[in-house]
Amino acid sequence: MLEIRPCTVCHKKFFFEDRPSRGSDRGKYCSKKCFYNRNGGPRQTRCKVCKKKFRIQPSQYRIGKGACCSSKCRVQHLLQRPCVCKVCGKIFTIKKDSSHLWRKGTWFCSKKCTWKGGRLRTKKRCVGCRQVFFTSPYIARRGRGIYCSMACVRTYRKGEKVHTWKGGITPINHKIRDSRRYREWRAAILKRDGYACVLCGARPKEGQKRFLQVDHIKPFARHPELHFSIKNGRTLCYPCHRKTPTWGAQSKEAAYSSSRNHVR
Repeated sequence: MLEIRPCTVCHKKFFFEDRPSRGSDRGKYCSKKCFYNRNGGPRQTRCKVCKKKFRIQPSQYRIGKGACCSSKCRVQHLLQRPCVCKVCGKIFTIKKDSSHLWRKGTWFCSKKCTWKGGRLRTKKRCVGCRQVFFTSPYIARRGRGIYCSMACVRTYRKGEKVHTWKGGITPINHKIRDSRRYREWRAAILKRDGYACVLCGARPKEGQKRFLQVDHIKPFARHPELHFSIKNGRTLCYPCHRKTPTWGAQSKEAAYSSSRNHVR
């Protein structure tokens, strides 16, 4: 439905179509120009650095903006203005390459004072080691920040305490090979053999890739008591490892032939 209304700014009459989805300010202004000039229009002010006159909206002026006409003058204004640290009371000036130039407030002279007074901190207790630590309120509101460090996460956040726990369906073979003890055993074998293949002597060189693997001399599946034995390990390159009788399908064939001979 169309109706004729007068503009509240220029008092010019215009056609307005009334709809339920329209906002409360609709139907009061005849154009966008009148909408932006509803509070008296742009206000003229003077830049504090170059003394140049420029215009600014009243809404921007009310919130404290409008001191400088451009970003270049704003930087110069911040460099000249002395600031007082809210924590230690020290008077300081902002450096040209400081990140304070683009922040809303410049209240702290150093990172130490920023941590003491700038960040709101929430006191919490670690669910693992039960030590008291501090975290940000944003992290606390999201239900995070229940551990004080990554060491506690790796130590206590496992098994049934993890939301992805499926009842322990991970094979024992994967658990052993992904464990920290297995990684330490592998690093000890590589260091003992000088990061070189014990059969052909191949080692990584500059500009050349060598994929070194640590092999169990006695098969991993048949001798669980020798999983972490240093004497049962050796360093092999990928081609030499494929030639060993315990590699993949060759190990299965050897086990099958030995079982047949034993039955006979």
